[in-house]
Amino acid sequence: MKILCVGGGSGGHITPVAAVTSEILKQAPDAEIHFITDGKFFDEAVKLFESENITVSKILAGKFRRYANMKWHYHFQHIFKSYIPNIIDAFKIIIGILQSWSRIVTFRPDVVFIKGGYVGLPVGIAAALLYPRPPIILHDSDASPGLTNRVLSRYATKIATGMPTKFYHYDSVRTVFVGIPIRAELKPVSKSERVKLKQVLGFDGERPLILAMGGGQGSLTINQAILDSYENIKGRTDVLLVTGSDKFDDVKSVMAAHHRKFIGLNIRPYLRNEMLVAEQAADIVVTRAGATTMAELALIDAATIVIPSPYLASDHQTKNARVFADANAAIVLSEKDVRANQKTLPDALNQLLDDKDLRKSLGENLRQFAQPDAARRMAEIIIEAVDHGEK
Repeated sequence: MKILCVGGGSGGHITPVAAVTSEILKQAPDAEIHFITDGKFFDEAVKLFESENITVSKILAGKFRRYANMKWHYHFQHIFKSYIPNIIDAFKIIIGILQSWSRIVTFRPDVVFIKGGYVGLPVGIAAALLYPRPPIILHDSDASPGLTNRVLSRYATKIATGMPTKFYHYDSVRTVFVGIPIRAELKPVSKSERVKLKQVLGFDGERPLILAMGGGQGSLTINQAILDSYENIKGRTDVLLVTGSDKFDDVKSVMAAHHRKFIGLNIRPYLRNEMLVAEQAADIVVTRAGATTMAELALIDAATIVIPSPYLASDHQTKNARVFADANAAIVLSEKDVRANQKTLPDALNQLLDDKDLRKSLGENLRQFAQPDAARRMAEIIIEAVDHGEK
């Protein structure tokens, strides 16, 4: 059994694939798996899959930049940051299709699994052009369907979704809600286990811990909001701010210039192996509204403050956040309010620090979105597609 998996563009399109491949190898130990990603995430993917002896390769993949809610004066700036790069990336897509076709013809997969994101587009097109066409399985995480999956859905044998199917307009016969695949080692922890995990990270296990993070790239808004908030929460809690690798030096410089103001604030550029530990150790999490991150937090009943990015394609993070807000599963703050009023985030943090019952209810409500069997079910769908294809 040969399985081609595709993911990239963000960590949220890679880590779920790792969860699925682990389940595939449990169910079909002899499966041969090849993973394709983009150059930006290639090194990370190699490290992620090395323990399973999965072949990893990269292709050129063009990104179609579609920023939502831009103010009028940003449009001239985006001639150089978006419009011209989009034209260039159109040629990358063509090259990526040729590279993908070469990989597919050489590997001859029995099934192609595409976990959303722009890296999947050239691979999906190349697979769709083959005869006979291998089964194509898609997974869509966000409440707003992604462009790549919308294009490829017409060729898909099955479309799995991270949110209930009512949020999508795919063919209902081929669409199934499975949730977002999460690594098996992520699970709820007891109070005593949380104390030990805090100590592993270097914190006082008895004090509350706030984890603030903005995804794999970090978030300027969350970084600045935590810096602005810190004096209002200092002494009440420990804070771990994951800045993003390319934003770490800027945050470090601000802290160095006002050393006394930020005593006790712990910053890290990125957490690779410790991210799951940090999520399980935290009493409160401040984050964006990425679907994979929210799925991880749902599994551990995390009390969460969500600040969705309003600028991403189709404004999908705002749509994700609205789902959690409607279910009273998270406190949702708009980026506009957080930027305009420095008290917005600390007021929310202090509210949660003061009210253990609120933290508990938010975590319990968020857990209703958890699908702990998502990786197993996704693996079953992929293997089933192979079996049907052989018949």
